Amino acid sequence: MPKRVAAKLGIELAKKGLRLLDVYRFKNKDFLRVLDLASRRVLLIESPLQLTSIASSDDLAKVVEIITQASKEK
Repeated sequence: MPKRVAAKLGIELAKKGLRLLDVYRFKNKDFLRVLDLASRRVLLIESPLQLTSIASSDDLAKVVEIITQASKEK
């Protein structure tokens, strides 16, 4: 199991049909560039939490769910 949060996030997103391309980290927020494999669209999504603040698997699941919902809305 990977130790980095971005690697764990990439694995969980792959299960949902998404691919994590890039993580842009800023002082107050993070942006994720995600590829929707079904529609082949690239989405820029603001992360609800900074990746460095994710400490548990529950937080990771929450972020994955929000990203999945955002990808279906766009």
